[in-house]
Amino acid sequence: MHFADERIVALEFGGETVALALDDAVILAVPPYAAAALVNGLDAPNEFRAIVNAHFRIEPPSGAPPILGVLNGMVEWIFTFPGRVSVTISAADRLLDTARDVLAKSDLG
Repeated sequence: MHFADERIVALEFGGETVALALDDAVILAVPPYAAAALVNGLDAPNEFRAIVNAHFRIEPPSGAPPILGVLNGMVEWIFTFPGRVSVTISAADRLLDTARDVLAKSDLG
């Protein structure tokens, strides 16, 4: 990555350099320690929380949206796919020692 004026102006891939326009964006999809190594002076988090995903082999209700955010529930996100419903629970450290079958039967609402 090439920086100028506190922004990334180009990306380098081996022997090829790609210039970025002012309205381009770069997303670093790497762990915080890797991002800190790539971006000098980046203040990256050093505390982490578990994420639990559960996948249920059931047909979603007719008309269910593909992504649904949940407020005040155990889950934060519900994803629907043909033949499957998946949920995501953030900051789920409290659930790591819970047996799968107990979690699957929990009231996730």
